[in-house]
Order: sequence, then structure tokens, then C-alpha cells
Amino acid sequence: SFGHIEFWENIRLESGFFAADLSSKLSAHGGIRYATVGELEGRTFPTTTPQSVFEAHDLSFKGGFAYRISPKIDIGVAAGWIIEKIGAYRGSAFNLDLGTTVHLQPNLDLGASVTNLGSKFNLELAGVPGSDDITLPTAYRVGGAYKYQRYLGAVEFVYLDDEAHVHLGAEAKLNEIFSL
Repeated sequence: SFGHIEFWENIRLESGFFAADLSSKLSAHGGIRYATVGELEGRTFPTTTPQSVFEAHDLSFKGGFAYRISPKIDIGVAAGWIIEKIGAYRGSAFNLDLGTTVHLQPNLDLGASVTNLGSKFNLELAGVPGSDDITLPTAYRVGGAYKYQRYLGAVEFVYLDDEAHVHLGAEAKLNEIFSL
């Protein structure tokens, strides 16, 4: 899949992802995502006129594998690299994602994952002290999906940045080629 999103005049997100079965039990996946925000105003003290204008760029690469342990259990792992540039400052970090899906019944799946486990990084500029350490936003997720005839319902609990969230979803298959 490929994606392009543009917000307002200065925020853009480009992405590309793939997934491929390597065997009946093993699959590979990977992707790249690039985000940019332009025309940010820089100030070192409160003023109505900015002292400079700069841009922020984020680039991330991620790839991994999923393995079917048994007909009821799948596990996956992905490793990635994040590169960030804000003005003249740069930083990067390694990250790791882990996940599993358990197929309890033909119509009931449960899953859990931990994403963005990894190193801290700081934004640095040659000859200038860097930022404080920046921690990647580690997310913990657990959820499930239940399918009944042509209907699908899903719920997910997410713990991120010391806050818990609940996400709900539903889908109805209206005919062979269209679902809502």
C-alpha cells in the first residue's frame, strides 16, 4: 500500500508498506514512513516576530516477520529505525515491536502487542549541547474481534503515555465486494 496525507499547507505524511507470505507459516512485512512539517517559527524569547523559520522531518523504516506457531497462535516481531531532523538538529533511535494473536474459535480472535520498545535519543547539533533524552512512545495494546455471519465487531484497549484508551470498531459485509 502507498499513502499520501496532507494537512493545511505545511504538514505531509508519505508512506509505503508491504506484506508477503514466505511459506505457509512465515510471512514478512516492511515499510517506510516520511513526515514533514514546514514553516515552523523559531523564537528564543516571547515575540510576535519569529527569529527564524525551519522545518521538521521524521523518517522511519520498519521490517519484520510473523510466524504461525500452531493453527491457533501467531507471533510477530518487527525492528525499525527512526531518524528525526528539526531545523539543524538531528537524532535517531532503534525500536522493536512484539505481538501475538490467538485464534480461540473460528470467529473469535484475541491479540496483544507492545510497540516502540527501544533506545532513547536526543536531538544534537555539532558543537551545541543536545536535548534531554527523548523516550519513544511505547504503546501496550490488547484487543479482540468477533465475527457473526456477515458482521464483525472489535474492541482494543491501549495504554500509551500514562493514559488508557478504548477503541471500538464494527463492519458489515453488504455484498461480495463491499463492506461498511
